Amino acid sequence: MKMTAVTVTPLHHPIRVAEQWATLDLLSNGRVDFAAGRGYDRREYEPFHVSFDDNQGIFEEGLELIRRLWEADERISHHGKHYSFDDVRITPKPVQRPHPPIIIGGMGANRTPSLAATFADEFNVPFASLDTIKTQLERVHQAVDAVGRPTDSMTYSAAFVVCAGRDDAEIGRRAAAIGRELDELRSNSPLVGTPNEIVEQLGPFADIGVQRVYLQLLDLSDLEHLQLFADEVNRQL
Repeated sequence: MKMTAVTVTPLHHPIRVAEQWATLDLLSNGRVDFAAGRGYDRREYEPFHVSFDDNQGIFEEGLELIRRLWEADERISHHGKHYSFDDVRITPKPVQRPHPPIIIGGMGANRTPSLAATFADEFNVPFASLDTIKTQLERVHQAVDAVGRPTDSMTYSAAFVVCAGRDDAEIGRRAAAIGRELDELRSNSPLVGTPNEIVEQLGPFADIGVQRVYLQLLDLSDLEHLQLFADEVNRQL
């Protein structure tokens, strides 16, 4: 179970988030990754009466508490700017110790790399060009070095739309099914083409340090698409 969707943590109390993800980790026998973010859509915040423009502090304090709640065997208390509670211990604890891998991603030039260096086990750059990903990974490397972590203590990943096929006709059919132009898809994602093309196109991303790639599969009914990728692309990697 790879949880690739991002939890907008400022919209949820950290105790509940810690409990829910610890339970998921138990149910999956330690196969959960926890992706945390601030979100990007102001409308998500409005029903909760949480400030979209002032969510950075909420995000950081909440993430620190989630991690503490996972790690602590004893009851903990906290009285901060955004959250306050006494004598809390979550059960069950995560199967993965000290906690499930924490994923942070994004394109911010300063604060995002710093947060990743402080909290993350993996850093993800979503839907970006080779040059943009290279620049962002370099920023994260610098931030990781600055806090005294080895560069290889972090996994570096990227996410792209996938549109694979055995030939141009099959690729074109899948592009049409998701309402995208094939030329546009090819220009924006290395995961577009035949299996051999995709493997070749991923090479430069591996060269700049991308270790893991997430697939955005937009047509969820096309299970043959996923099977093709698993059989013909994954085996070559």
